Amino acid sequence: MRRSSYFGLALAAGLVAYGAHSYASDLEQCELVSANDQQRYDACERIQRDSSSTPRDRARALLQLGYLVQMKPDGVYQAVEAWDKAIAADPTYAPAVIARAEWMILENKGHDAVKLLQPVLASNPDDVEALVMMGRAYARLQLPERALQTFGEALKRNPKHVRALYEIGQVYDLAGDFANAATAYEKAGENFKSTQRGIVIEHPYIAAARDFDRIGEVDKALALITSVIELYPEGRISIVYEARASYYQALGRDEEAISDLTAALRQGLPGELIPLLFKRAILYQRTGKGPQAEEDLRRAMNGGDRRTVLRMQVYLRNQGYEEIKIDGVLDTSLMKVISACLAAAQCGEGLGSPI
Repeated sequence: MRRSSYFGLALAAGLVAYGAHSYASDLEQCELVSANDQQRYDACERIQRDSSSTPRDRARALLQLGYLVQMKPDGVYQAVEAWDKAIAADPTYAPAVIARAEWMILENKGHDAVKLLQPVLASNPDDVEALVMMGRAYARLQLPERALQTFGEALKRNPKHVRALYEIGQVYDLAGDFANAATAYEKAGENFKSTQRGIVIEHPYIAAARDFDRIGEVDKALALITSVIELYPEGRISIVYEARASYYQALGRDEEAISDLTAALRQGLPGELIPLLFKRAILYQRTGKGPQAEEDLRRAMNGGDRRTVLRMQVYLRNQGYEEIKIDGVLDTSLMKVISACLAAAQCGEGLGSPI
């Protein structure tokens, strides 16, 4: 009998231990971003159903549920609902508050975001993510000085915080201070390894390159954009190749610009191809490759809609080709005039401008 009692106690203890292990495993699985999404979702749901879950653990699981559903059709509303439930379960759980505040900012509800974030920062003034989100709320409320001050507080605690540096660049951009914006973006790019969870941002070097180009530092822009291409050689980055082509073109390096536009055309989506073809056609014309230029223009015109043809006809009429009819019809006579325009330097240079 005593041996049977010992066995019963041991079995009960084992079941308790197994239950605790299983619960802990669910929470770990729920938050494991490298795991299968469905497995994570199921683990998060089990935590919600488990009556022994603490308010904090339910909030943690609900935060993850929001992340898991937000990119699905109508998932934003489900994510917001999950984060609202997380905050209701544990109002002190800062990550859920920050996630909810971000969507408030995107919905142009900066005041609501500020109110939501204030208790978090009151209890923990050193919460860097909350400071960054508060800075974004101030920026959305068009309070640039308060935004910059708040981002500065975040950087005191983490000088390499990518999002804080990137958002500082955004504030300077809106103010037209492209030099300071470029510097902030470049610093963000130095520490950029992957996109932030949730709402993604472009690589900061791309933004930095744009602003260095704006202030005339094209060589700097070219170096930064090249580094992005070298970092992501397998990525679909047609827009990056297109940007670098424009920097090459500004530096008079037309052959390299043509090469980049060709790469962009290989990677681009159907809606991106027509402007790229027009740009490459102009470069072909400039470098003495008339037949290639005509072929690109023919492809662009055939791939466009009636508005594309109308804009081209208006442009050619303004260049003195009175025989052009403004009817939106692409025919052989229009292509002949386009060929003639290509042969005239001034007319050919502007062929891409109507698009």
